[in-house]
Formats: sequence, structure tokens, C-alpha cells
Amino acid sequence: MVPVDEDNKPVGNAIIGFDARGQESVPLLRDKLNDRQVFDIAGHGINSFHSIFKILWRRDHDPDTFARTKRFLSFGDFIQASLGIEPHIDYSMASRTLAFDVKKLDWSPEILSAVGLSTDLLPPVAAPGTNLGTLGPNDLGLPEDCVVAAGLHDQPAGILGAGIQPGESMLATGTVICLGVHLEGLPEAQAMVENNLCYYPTLGDGQYISIAYNFTGGSLLKWYRDNLAGDELPEAKGCGKDPYDIICSGLPENPTDLLVLPHFATTGTPWLDDRALGAILGMRLTTTRKEVVKAILEGLLHEIRLNSEIYAEAGVDIQLYKAIGGAARSETWMQIAADILGRP
Repeated sequence: MVPVDEDNKPVGNAIIGFDARGQESVPLLRDKLNDRQVFDIAGHGINSFHSIFKILWRRDHDPDTFARTKRFLSFGDFIQASLGIEPHIDYSMASRTLAFDVKKLDWSPEILSAVGLSTDLLPPVAAPGTNLGTLGPNDLGLPEDCVVAAGLHDQPAGILGAGIQPGESMLATGTVICLGVHLEGLPEAQAMVENNLCYYPTLGDGQYISIAYNFTGGSLLKWYRDNLAGDELPEAKGCGKDPYDIICSGLPENPTDLLVLPHFATTGTPWLDDRALGAILGMRLTTTRKEVVKAILEGLLHEIRLNSEIYAEAGVDIQLYKAIGGAARSETWMQIAADILGRP
């Protein structure tokens, strides 16, 4: 969230979700409301990555900036304001703050008052696609009547764009690796709470989605590229190919003997443990780089399988995965995914 003044100008740096700041603020909410109570309102359990805890950190550790802050904007809202549009946050992004009532589609006074915050610190809420105004005269080379509309959180946008139907899941691989399902009805709450799964609205038409994810997704393969890759990079440059195509080529046919814990940027669901660290276990003097690459993919996709099994326990059975993102171009990634997930 970006702290801005009455003119929507930043008064401090933004704090992103997996920034550890905010951990110590979690008990402030948990002392008043438990995870199930918060889930029943906000569709999410309590975790420090939510925006509300970043705001509390600012209040309690950076009071000068907090005092100069008129309100906190998500990046999308901030871009709207930078274009001269009165900023609004869409339903899906508002849900990720943990201060939004996913059934009433408005800020939750109960959650905000529990931690001593006011709705005045947050922008008004709009349904995705809402016409927020036109650009007017601008330096962007765009028509003055160009419409600025409320957007959508990236993963729900991917779910809609992939045309996910009940019984299907998006498998998105970017910096984060993520499952995304379309819910036919509200999920079995206790299984969702116990496993840190969430649900929230997209278009405000009574439909909800749910996501499960690992914060270390494609970024782990990038870590390999930047730190461990050998002759793959000059080979890719020499033949004009994507380095990842070379890195993921020629991998062992059989499963590796390595275990990769893909928690290099903390965990995702079901643990949401921001103290966890990643690891590569089972290394020998004979271990090759290609084995490490395959083990990275195996580790990421076994986490996705675990989340798929948890969804099944909550009544969401996935029979088909639709891949989006960079990994969707890789036959190697997709074959390993199908093998581990046991589904097309």
C-alpha cells in the first residue's frame, strides 16, 4: 500500500505483501477476532501479508509518515490517482487487505475497529470494470476521452481470462506459482481456514474465486539462472533462444533423488509461514545442474499437488488444469506438471 497525502502524492515508500514488516501487528487483530470470525467476514484467515498489517506497522513504527497520510492506496489505485482520476480500489484487491467484507462488498467496520483503524484511511470501492472517468488532456499520447476503469487482482483476472469453469483450475506460473478455481458455492469454511485458503469476489455478481499459491514460483528458476547456470546462458545467447528453454532442456527422464523445499520467498498455502526458508536436500558430489533444475520443478509442483488435495477435502475437485504464464510455453514444465498432478 502506498501512503499518500490529500493530493494523492506519496509521503513514504510502499510496503509489499511478503515484506516481513507487520508480523508483530497480527496479535492486535487476533486478540479481538479469531481466524474463523475474520474468515467469515473477509474470506481470508489472518496473516501478516495482508495490507491491514502494513498499515498498522506504519502507524506504530513510522508515526511521522502515518500522520501525513490521508489514505493508503494499492498500486492500481495509485496509478489511477497519478492519471488524475479519483482513486477507487476494486473488490478483489480490497479483499486482499483483510479489511473488506466479501459478502457486503464494502469495508468491514468490525475488522477495522478491532485494530483501531478507520475507513477514512482507505479509498472507495468499485466493481471491476467500473468507468472511473476519462483521461482528459495528457502526455501519454492517448485520446482525451480514453476511459480509466477499475481493474482486478492479477490471479482472478487470470482465472477469468482462462475461462475457468467448475472442476477446472488455472495453473499460473510467474514470480509466484498459483492455482485458481471458480467456486460454485461458498466453500467448506473450516477446511479453508485450517489451510489458509481464501475466497473472494471478482465482478460482484455473486461469483467467488479461490487461490492457492507458493510465493516462490518462477522466481526460483530465475534464482538458478542468475546463480547456478553455467554454459546454458552463452548457449542461449549464441542460438538466440530463451535461456529458460535451454535450462529446462535435457532434464533426467526419471524423478530425481533430490528434495527441493521451494520456500525461498517464505511459503504460500497451506502454511503461510513467513519464517520458513528454502532448501535443496540430497545433494551428492555427482549431482548435476540438470538434476537440480528438475528437482526445482518437482518441488514447486508437489506443493501445487498438496494444495489440490486440500481443495478436494474442501469440496473443490479439480479435473483439469489450464496453464497460463511463462511456463505454459514449456512442454517440459507441462509434462512434469501433468505427471505430478495426475491430471491433464
